[in-house]
Amino acid sequence: MSVVKDNMDDDLDSLLFVEEKFHREGFQEGLNFGREAAGQEAHMYGMAKGDQLASELGFYRGFASMWGALLNEGEACGNSSPMPRAGKVLTAFQAQLDEIDTTIAITPHNTDLPKLFARLRTKFRQCTTLLKVDQNHRSAAPPHFIRLADDAGY
Repeated sequence: MSVVKDNMDDDLDSLLFVEEKFHREGFQEGLNFGREAAGQEAHMYGMAKGDQLASELGFYRGFASMWGALLNEGEACGNSSPMPRAGKVLTAFQAQLDEIDTTIAITPHNTDLPKLFARLRTKFRQCTTLLKVDQNHRSAAPPHFIRLADDAGY
């Protein structure tokens, strides 16, 4: 009778531990799923933020190169610069852009991007104030003379 009782106790113990086993397995499965989902969400968020920063940096780079070319062309044509200090600020702004590029190239993971972009935005505001231009950074529509495929109007 003792052997039968031991077998019955083992069966009852195994039934009692089945729930605990499934609970642990379910928890581990949920944890793994959550980690994967969080990783994917973080990846998408990082891509969106990276795209936003790259767009802003591209805007600043285009601004600096365009105004630098305009100011240099005006000086080359013999026109005295109406804003002599603007060229100096624009040079400082371009130097700030170059600093960001070199900092990111040297230490991409140890870069304090918010601090670098804060300094860049400050220089940008200084440039736009001296040049008396609009300082809004927004995605611009293509010029009216460029037709997009869906605007063909056929």
